[in-house]
Amino acid sequence: MRPSILRLLAWCLIAAIFLATDGPIALRPISGVSPDLERLSAFAAAGLLFTLAYPRRLHFILPGLLIAAGCFEILQVVVASRHAALSDVAIKATGVGVGVLLGLGASQCRRLARQSRDDT
Repeated sequence: MRPSILRLLAWCLIAAIFLATDGPIALRPISGVSPDLERLSAFAAAGLLFTLAYPRRLHFILPGLLIAAGCFEILQVVVASRHAALSDVAIKATGVGVGVLLGLGASQCRRLARQSRDDT
């Protein structure tokens, strides 16, 4: 997939996560799984997309997404229908870590596949 498409998807996803996290409770999608799994999955997807979209910017991606997760949670203090919880930040941070690791693994697989094609 082209980097420009991955970048667009990554930024759209983080905007959607922000809206679901800090927007009115009616905008929060309900998937039927536990909210903790929803949080972990959303931030894992963001970590994966950002890692694939910006492969040489990992030193910005990991701290940036961790800060975003913390800020999104802190902003819930000002939303009447929401509540902030330290445990939610931990789950979101775990999701970021899982996503970044998956992105690094996918990048490595792509590199190895390219090398094997170039070697033949």
